[in-house]
Amino acid sequence: MSPDDIQVLRQHVEDLFAAHAIVHSMEDKALALARETAEKNLDRALASMDRRLEGMNEFRSSLTDITSNAVSRDEYNSAHKALDEKYDSRTRALERMTYMAMGGVMLAGMVVNLVLYFVTKKT
Repeated sequence: MSPDDIQVLRQHVEDLFAAHAIVHSMEDKALALARETAEKNLDRALASMDRRLEGMNEFRSSLTDITSNAVSRDEYNSAHKALDEKYDSRTRALERMTYMAMGGVMLAGMVVNLVLYFVTKKT
């Protein structure tokens, strides 16, 4: 082999090593870019999930407020029973008053009839 051939081969090997270094540098840049993109996508996904969870927490808070202000079944039943009893007692009192008024009207009618009977009989 001639010294020129050795020089050409040496230059070729140096070019290969330089190209190899460039390839590794490009791989490192690509990996860094991929890592940065993945981190950005993860941040976006986390932000989106936080917004969704915030909405769910607001909904949960609303439900908690509603249920804390709602009347329990036992409270409702006891209050409703008291109202039913009050309604029933007033209904009975109103019925008694109605019957008494009807009796009074009937009695007044009978008295008027008797008075008319006796007044017309004397004449």
